[in-house]
Amino acid sequence: MKQETFNAYVAGLFDGEGSCVVRKRRDKRYKKGYQVLIKVTLHNKNKKVLEKIQSNFGGHIYFHKRDRIWYLKISRVPGPRNWG
Repeated sequence: MKQETFNAYVAGLFDGEGSCVVRKRRDKRYKKGYQVLIKVTLHNKNKKVLEKIQSNFGGHIYFHKRDRIWYLKISRVPGPRNWG
């Protein structure tokens, strides 16, 4: 699959099955006195789909027992990988 097509697929998947949380946390170690945290989450029943996305964007995959679904959580991105 071409990278552009893959990125479009991920965008569609995120639109339907993803979430983004932005949180501001007080932290005096930072010049402004706070840290901004961003967490992107995708969920899917097919772990292999999330593993492919993880190989491009990083993150960690978890299994939620109650919902019987896989989650990919991305909260740290070291730098652009194959983002197109």
